[in-house]
Amino acid sequence: MPLYRGTRYSLMSSPKKWWLAGGAIPERNCLEHIEYPSIGQLYAGASIADGNPWTIAITTTWNGSVSQFAIDVETGRTVLGVGTTTNGFYVGSAWYDRTLFIANVQHVYFLICTIVETQAYRDAAPIGLAASPDPAFSGTIRWRSTFNDPAGNMWATDILKAAIYDINLGAVRQAALYATMR
Repeated sequence: MPLYRGTRYSLMSSPKKWWLAGGAIPERNCLEHIEYPSIGQLYAGASIADGNPWTIAITTTWNGSVSQFAIDVETGRTVLGVGTTTNGFYVGSAWYDRTLFIANVQHVYFLICTIVETQAYRDAAPIGLAASPDPAFSGTIRWRSTFNDPAGNMWATDILKAAIYDINLGAVRQAALYATMR
C-alpha cells in the first residue's frame, strides 16, 4: 500500500461520504445520494408524507436553455428547474420565478421545504421569497426529466452530485453540505 503525504490509502477504502457533510447530517436522514444521474433516472429513496420537511441538493451547471427539469416529483408536484418563462421551482400548482439558475456557471442548488414554506438557495444563499406550499415528496420521481416522461424537459448538463433528505437541513447543515458539494 503506497503512502501519500503521510496518509495510508487502500484500494478497498470507502469514498468520502460527501452527502453526510463531514458528519453534520445523520446518515438516516439521507434518502438518496447520487452522482451523475442519467436523464429520466428514477429516484430510489423513500417517500416523504405531506406535512413533513425535506431537502433537495444538487451540484450542476445550467446551459441557459428553457424547459429543463433537474428533478420532478409527481405527488404535490415539485420541480427544480427552468420552465418556458420561469427560472426557479414549481410547487403545488404554480411556478416560482426566482432567477435561480445562472447559465454556464456551476453552482450548488437547494430546495428546502420546512413544512411551512419552500425556499430555493444558490450556494447556500436564499434566492427570492419562499413559497407557502409544502407538498409531499412521493409518487414517481425522476432526475433530469419530467416524472411521467423520461424524455421530457431533459436537464441537458450533468448533475455532478445530488441528494434528498427527509429533514430541513437548517443553516448549519446546509453550509456544511454546500462545502462538500461544491
